[in-house]
Amino acid sequence: MFESKRTMIIQGHSDLVKVHLCLAHEKVYTEGANQTGHEVRAIYVTRLEFPLLRKAQEFAKQNWFDRLRVHCKQAN
Repeated sequence: MFESKRTMIIQGHSDLVKVHLCLAHEKVYTEGANQTGHEVRAIYVTRLEFPLLRKAQEFAKQNWFDRLRVHCKQAN
């Protein structure tokens, strides 16, 4: 019996404009998985807002874990 799988790719490359090896791997993997009935989604780290990475004060004041959780839910 065939069971469909769901995969999440976390794309960490900082440049999504040019085609790089990381993006090429993602594309080929996604195409192959989709052709066999599997679902693939991606989170592009460079598109996420991480104010906690800009200033230590923001990290101390804000609940950054909840903000990250919201980004992950939006990707689903």
